[in-house]
Amino acid sequence: VVRGGLRADSLFFGARDRAPTASGAAPEQNRAAQGFHLGKKATVDVAVVTGLHALASYGEGFRSPQGRSLVEGQTTPFATVRSYEGGLRYAARGMFESSIAAFHTDVSNDLVFDPSTTRNESVPGTARNGIAAELSVRPLKSFIVSSNVTYTRASFSESGSGYVAGELLPYVPQGVARTDMAIE
Repeated sequence: VVRGGLRADSLFFGARDRAPTASGAAPEQNRAAQGFHLGKKATVDVAVVTGLHALASYGEGFRSPQGRSLVEGQTTPFATVRSYEGGLRYAARGMFESSIAAFHTDVSNDLVFDPSTTRNESVPGTARNGIAAELSVRPLKSFIVSSNVTYTRASFSESGSGYVAGELLPYVPQGVARTDMAIE
């Protein structure tokens, strides 16, 4: 099966800054900005054997800016995101599901938390490479246990603003694990 499509997004930001200036004055500063993004998506899904599927996907998306970084009337600047993923998914009669996928994501210009300014600051392009795995078991019709683990290597793909291509992004965890249990 081949699936594809377009996704249209629009973001509007409106902000009123009432923070006092260094002189103690409290000028109200209003800012509004709007932007549009059109992203392409495609997936190829191949049934290997009963219950086992091989998948490959491509998608374009965006990361929105911080509202307080915008200027009145500015077209909202989106960071372009391109993602590639390939993996396997297995499902057995609704009682057991698992998947594993490798991924690569490029972000045209990213944001990184800067503790000296206490906000996210614009940085050069970044890339994330990793693997994600998921396992869900439904031992009873109304009970489900789901576990996920992800390894990501997030690094700068470009140099600039004091960052060097290949260095890891600060404050981005390389490993994340999670388990959920639910009764329906």
